[in-house]
Amino acid sequence: MTETIMNISNPYVGERRPGSVGLPLPGISVRLSESGEILLKGPNVFAGYWKREDATREAFEDGWFKTGDIASRSEDGYYTSQRPKTSDLIISGGFTSTRGKSRNF
Repeated sequence: MTETIMNISNPYVGERRPGSVGLPLPGISVRLSESGEILLKGPNVFAGYWKREDATREAFEDGWFKTGDIASRSEDGYYTSQRPKTSDLIISGGFTSTRGKSRNF
């Protein structure tokens, strides 16, 4: 994701939980929307799309960046991916596909 850098990771010290994407990194705030989408705040999250105010408004919810990733959170704070992103974008080997339309990069 180019809108942000690393946000959640399994710790080097402490429990590394298999299957989990881990805990929020220091300075990163994470919450789940009602649908389970990961929402982020932090100094690593971009301010908005250049000259695309409509896309910027769509990408944020009350100041939280909507990642499109669906996850669950354990009681002790570990996040686990539940299913693919909410968007239909697939990038594989330089080939991008969205809703049946494709282009090569």
